[in-house]
Amino acid sequence: MDEIYRETLKGCYPYLLENICSENLTDLLLQHGVLPKSTIDEINSLSKRQEQTQKLLDCISRRNNEAFESFMMCLEDSDQKHIADKLRDRLFELAPQIYKDTNMNGCVPLEGVNPS
Repeated sequence: MDEIYRETLKGCYPYLLENICSENLTDLLLQHGVLPKSTIDEINSLSKRQEQTQKLLDCISRRNNEAFESFMMCLEDSDQKHIADKLRDRLFELAPQIYKDTNMNGCVPLEGVNPS
């Protein structure tokens, strides 16, 4: 995953810990192939919601850029659009010249611009 996405997650970490409901989100992440079933099972086996969210964010941050984009889409599909919006706002604060919004379903680099 590009550093800009990791920094976006890191910058919103306290908000994400308090607000993400991983219950329906993990099912969607599995359906979209973002995380394997073994990882979803590990997340769901944790007893506290914040522990589940910590593990989820750790796993997402170790994936590729497409996983971040799918994570944003899954947040929206699990009625957590406000969280995706918060992440999107943070991403734009970090790199407004590099990234643009695409139909509110994730962020993609502008053509010909390398975020590194």
